Parts: sequence; C-alpha cells; structure tokens
Amino acid sequence: GIIILGMFGVRQSKVMMDTVCQGGRIFALQVHKLYDWSHIFYSECIIYNPYHTGDGLTDHDCLVCEEFQYIEHQSNVSTEDLVDDIVYNDIPVVIDDAMWEWPVMNYSHIELFNKFANQEELTSWDVCNFMNYPARTATTFPRLIKAVNNPRVWKPYNSLWENCDMQSARYLRRSLYRRPYFLPAEAEMAPNMWIAASVGDHSNRTSDRYFSPFLNTNVIIFAQVQGTYEIMLVPHYPCNETCSIMRLILRSGQLLLFTDRLWTMKYKPVITNESMAIAFGVHWDIEI
Repeated sequence: GIIILGMFGVRQSKVMMDTVCQGGRIFALQVHKLYDWSHIFYSECIIYNPYHTGDGLTDHDCLVCEEFQYIEHQSNVSTEDLVDDIVYNDIPVVIDDAMWEWPVMNYSHIELFNKFANQEELTSWDVCNFMNYPARTATTFPRLIKAVNNPRVWKPYNSLWENCDMQSARYLRRSLYRRPYFLPAEAEMAPNMWIAASVGDHSNRTSDRYFSPFLNTNVIIFAQVQGTYEIMLVPHYPCNETCSIMRLILRSGQLLLFTDRLWTMKYKPVITNESMAIAFGVHWDIEI
C-alpha cells in the first residue's frame, strides 16, 4: 500500500511539474515579445565569477570566432567535411543545394496554412509556443489561419510557432522536408520543428524586432523556403566579448547550419513579400 501511494505521489508530482514548466515556458515566450531576455537565457551565469569556468565556453573556445569575418556558402558538402571542418570547429555555414527537392519548396503561404486548417493529422493538435507580431493580426494560431484567408485583415504579420506534437511533427517531416544529404548516419533529427512565416512590408514596424526558435540540440538548421530573412548570429558568453555578431541575408533554397554551443540565432523579415522558413535541430554524439 505504501509503495502504491508513493508511486501515485511521484506521478502526481510529475504531472504538476510538467504543467508548471509548460506554463512557465509559455509565459517566458510572451514576455519575450516585450523584452528580449535571450542574452540572460544563454549566459553561463547571471552574476559573472571570473574564477569559475564551469562546463561552458572558455576564452580558448572563442579563438575560432575572433577571426571570423563572414559566413561561407558551400554546395556538395561531404559528411566528413561537415563534421571535421564545420561542426567540430563551431563554424556556421550556408548550404545552397540541400532543399530543392523538398516538397515545401512548392508551397505558398495559403497552401501551408490550409494544410494546418484541413489536414486531419494537424487539426487534431494545437501548435506550441505561437508568436506573432503585430498582435492585432492574430493572438493565436487558429486566428492567424483565419486572418491569412481574409483579405480584409490588416497586414503585415510576422509569425513563428513550434510543432511539438510527435504525430503532427512526423507528418510535417514527411510532407514538408527531407533529411539533408550531408548529415552523418549517426545524426538524429529532433522530432519537433518550427515554422516561420511573414507577409507584408516590415521595413518600419519590425526594424528591430527579431524572433528566435528555441531548439536544444547540438546543431540547428534554419532553412529558407520562400522570400528573405535577415539572420543575426550572436556568440554566447564569454565569446560575445571578443567575437563579432554575424549578419547575413538568407534567400530561398539556402539553409544555415550552426552549432548551439557557440551561437544563438535571431531573424527578421527584411523586404515586402512572402517569407517562410523552417527550423529543426540535430543530435549526434560528437565532441564539439
């Protein structure tokens, strides 16, 4: 009887903890619209202790980005070069030839949103961590779907959401994108993925408003499906004190690959058109 009660208590505690964590994450994402706390989130500590290095980055790790001036574009990347020259050294890279056979490359905004509105595998589950600016366009993902199909709705909009349900994420992976050819066999793609979508003239309203998908993986891939996004890669502490912030323009058919260990990514739309991208993480056992 004691064992059963103990197991019940553990289960209830886990349910309560999961609920608290989920609520806290949603609250943090809502606050992020008003205040960019990502520099605190990615810091090794809130109060700096110069005598403690912990398991994070050291000054020696920052040498690779101190001389880093621009992000290279590559094609026909081999798995060996990816691991040895790029991932192992925390060097971000834009790959130009990995997306052209992805089904999502043939989707328009309307077609993508209609898939979420009508496809059984997607309508059964709500998305996670929905963000949109300006908020008056839509405060929830279902409202955004209605707004996209309503020409009277005020635009532009700049949205980001996570597909964290395993069933819907698997469906999206089959129907939208493919495993990049350059990933090694031992690399495992994370099941959840993010979709970024924006429409309209963002030259004034979002000039300083960046969004950032949250992916807790070794490697992150941000793939530009349509239009153009301005990308900002910010080094983590302590490398942010000696390394420069990297900026680039990502165009349709290009994907950015970088390590989460050294960099955090932010993006924003830059021109008047439809822009869309997907982001997902990759795990594999490699010392980086």
